[in-house]
Amino acid sequence: MELFKQKQFEQCRPRIEALLADPDCTIETRFWVQIQLEAVDYAETHHSGKPQGALSNLILEHAKSLQKLTASGPKYLKFYSLIARHAAELGVLVYENTSLFMALQHHLERRGSPMMVLGLYARRSTITGRIVVKYNQCIRLARYAANYPDRWVLGRALTTIVNAVGGYFVTLRSENHFQAEHAFAQSALRVCKLAASHGSVGRLGMPKEPR
Repeated sequence: MELFKQKQFEQCRPRIEALLADPDCTIETRFWVQIQLEAVDYAETHHSGKPQGALSNLILEHAKSLQKLTASGPKYLKFYSLIARHAAELGVLVYENTSLFMALQHHLERRGSPMMVLGLYARRSTITGRIVVKYNQCIRLARYAANYPDRWVLGRALTTIVNAVGGYFVTLRSENHFQAEHAFAQSALRVCKLAASHGSVGRLGMPKEPR
């Protein structure tokens, strides 16, 4: 939308919301309009200076809205929304892990309470396990998308997985977990290639789950 490109969000939003509320609009039309609304909300939140966590939660809320919208819609839109939902949940976990990492570094540098440090380590351990589980769920969806009949529409959904996990690479490298970083990076690269090729796995191979 031209108004979005010009960053005229206040004028853009009413038009988007009108289309979403229009009973004559098809689910397909409202689906893409919902994605445009996410872009508007994201841009506004980003420019407002709110913490990064607000962006992760915003993406998750929009993913939930997509699932609700497509509940009675075409299967390929349902699948898109499912991928987006899992990727958004991954993004929230990655942000939480980053926040705990920063808090832990702060306490270690200032020689804070040992009990607090142990608590942060425990919470990070739990979050790390959840990130691995959630990411592997996303990878299984990506592998299924590779042979999906309507995979032409899923490229954008697959990129949400890569966007969500990207921040995790930073903490892995900061803690010298180079092997784990490499495994995640190689897996994410395959997802990128899969997204770019719209599922042409015969040439590119399947994305793998990091362990």
